[in-house]
Amino acid sequence: EANSEEKLNRFFLEQDYHRRTWTAMSINPSNLSFDTKGQFSVKEFGNDEKLGDWLAVVEAELMLGGNLNSHLFESLNQSRNVHFLALYKAAKIVSTVLLYTYEEHAGIYLLATRKEQRSKGFAKALMQEALRRAREKSCSSVSLQATEAGYSLYKRLGFKDAGKIPVYKFKGDANS
Repeated sequence: EANSEEKLNRFFLEQDYHRRTWTAMSINPSNLSFDTKGQFSVKEFGNDEKLGDWLAVVEAELMLGGNLNSHLFESLNQSRNVHFLALYKAAKIVSTVLLYTYEEHAGIYLLATRKEQRSKGFAKALMQEALRRAREKSCSSVSLQATEAGYSLYKRLGFKDAGKIPVYKFKGDANS
């Protein structure tokens, strides 16, 4: 008899979904040292700033051109716990990340780098800045969900595996 995970997987595959596996990862930023050469400019969007350019990078690189609900993200930007960070090169956003902090915990979401700017150290620099800010806010743990594309970067930064997460997407979805 199949276990419950096998049954769930079979069900979704029969319903025309495909499965990916993400990895839950975490790190304690307290003892990290950061490479702060300063060759990149990182900006945090203020509560009254529009996130259009930030969202455009996430939509193009993570959502494959799909649209995100800008009103939802503008609402999130009103929270003191949500930090929209962008790394700039020549006055243009090349990488994004969302840092969520709550008490001694932090979560990292939506790390995206423009395709033409990948493998140049931008994502690493922005992740280091997000971890530095989490440490400044006295966070003792930072968690994220890694796709296959980001996994090796997170491992190089010191993140440890915490488990596997099955992710099912409808095959007909343009964002699959």
